[in-house]
Parts: sequence; C-alpha cells; structure tokens
Amino acid sequence: MLLASSLAHDWAKSLCIGFANWLWQRHKQAPNLSAKYRTNHLIIQKLDATFVEVADVSSKALLSNFGTATIRRHLLLFQYLQEALGFHISQQDKSDASDAQRIHQNLLDNRNQPWASVLIGYVSWLDDQKVSLRTRRLYLSTAVSFCKAVKIKTAFWDEKNVYKFLRTNPGCEANTSKFVTYCRDVLGWHVAMPRVNHGKSMAKPPRTVSRLKLLLARVKENGIEQTDQNTLRSILAISLGIKSSALKEIDGSSFMRISTSLFLRVGDESVKIPDSLDQISEAYMKSLSHQDPRASSLDEHETSSN
Repeated sequence: MLLASSLAHDWAKSLCIGFANWLWQRHKQAPNLSAKYRTNHLIIQKLDATFVEVADVSSKALLSNFGTATIRRHLLLFQYLQEALGFHISQQDKSDASDAQRIHQNLLDNRNQPWASVLIGYVSWLDDQKVSLRTRRLYLSTAVSFCKAVKIKTAFWDEKNVYKFLRTNPGCEANTSKFVTYCRDVLGWHVAMPRVNHGKSMAKPPRTVSRLKLLLARVKENGIEQTDQNTLRSILAISLGIKSSALKEIDGSSFMRISTSLFLRVGDESVKIPDSLDQISEAYMKSLSHQDPRASSLDEHETSSN
C-alpha cells in the first residue's frame, strides 16, 4: 500500500495494513469503503510521527494527543487500535480528557488577565488536594466568573461585589467558598466568605408559586414515575430559576453527583440541586435516558472526505 510505504516505523506500517484488512473484514458491504479508509490517512500519519515505539500507544496517550473529538470522528480506526494493541479507552478516560482540556483552555483564555497566576495556582492546589478533574473544572469555572465579577487585581476585593456575585449566582456558593479558602489560607489574603440571605432574591411572584404548587400537586396525584417529562422539567426550571427552554437543551450528562449532592451543569456553571428536588431530578434524568435512542452505523461514526 502506498500509505504504508510512506510511514517511518515498521509498527505503523503494520497497523496501517492491519486496519485496511480489519475494515474489509468487518464492513465489506459498506458503501464507499475505500473513501472511509482514506479519511483516516492523516491520523495514521500523525500516529507514526507522534510515537517512536508501539508500546507508547495507550489510551491516555491517544486522548492526550488526539482528543475526544478526533476519536469520535475516526471511531473505526481507534476501535481497531484498541483491539489490535489490547487496551480500552473507557468513558471515564474520555471524560477526564475532556475535563482536562477544558481546564487548560480556561487557563489559556485568562492568561492575559490580572488573575491569571491566581487561577494557575488554584488549579495546582486543587490537584494537590486530589480533587477530581470534573470537580476541578467546575471549581475553576466558578473562580473565573468570580474573578471577572469582582475584578480581582490585588490581594483583596470589594466585599460589595462579592455579595452581589453570590446573590446573583446562588448555585455557586460552595464553589466560591473553595476559591475564597484558597485565597485566604494559601495566598494569605485578608478575605472572607460573606453570609448571603437569598430570601428576597429567590422569592417568586405569586403566579409562579401557584404554578409550582399546581405542578407538585400533579406529581403527588400521579406519582413521580407516571409524571410526564414536561411537568418534571417545569418544576426544576421554576425551582432553580432556569428558563424551561434552556433546561430542554440539557441532556442527562449535565447532571452529576459530587459526594452526596446532586449538581446541574448549565453552561460553565454548576447549580446545586436542593435535596427536596432529588427525586424529581432523578425522574427527569431517567426520562431523558429513554428518549432519542442513537443508532451506531458505519456512516454515523465516520465522516467521509468525499
């Protein structure tokens, strides 16, 4: 094969030919098979250029050098590599790689800001504390929003701005507290986490309260398992102060448990779901998992260059 002969390493040539044979054996009836093979040429060449020994090719190395998006676009090639080399790229591996990339990008986006070094030190401190990558990413995201809102320039901030940030971002108190702790205990800043009473800011207009009571009564009457998705979504939207249309765009992966608490990721922020809404949230997540099943055909996994 022309491609195989152009590669520098024997192991890469072997994998190149092996992938062609594997593709033929597994998907010989698929249309445009040769075109689908050609879409992987650049990835095979990058493999050859990136790794010296085949032993260097691992799930962690592939995720680090190619990223989850490339692996999704060239699913068949990476499926073959896993089978041929005897390793497995788990969903956890992919999730960790995605979180690590988002942390890196967030730090990169803030590299010219006055708080850049503070964020770098914060991430390093969280790493030393063995905080998981996903939680680290959420903590960093809140810290970035906090720094922008408070306009950190030196080793202090205006408490009025902190208070305003917490009043307008009630779901970020726990994450913000972690950052304040870092600034106080590690950097030695004279700062504190103010107490915020959300009573007034979280009060709902009477019409909204009445609607929420009506929706909850419907759940009580029908039972959570029999309650339709729209009702569950409306309860969450009203209770959390999120637009129902925005919540409709969120899938089940946006819900996550950190310790015993349930959080909902909305954009770059993480909102803690009250314990009283735990069952409603679980039922809503379950309803999401039973809709829009995805097929897994050859054409869906590979993007042809033609």
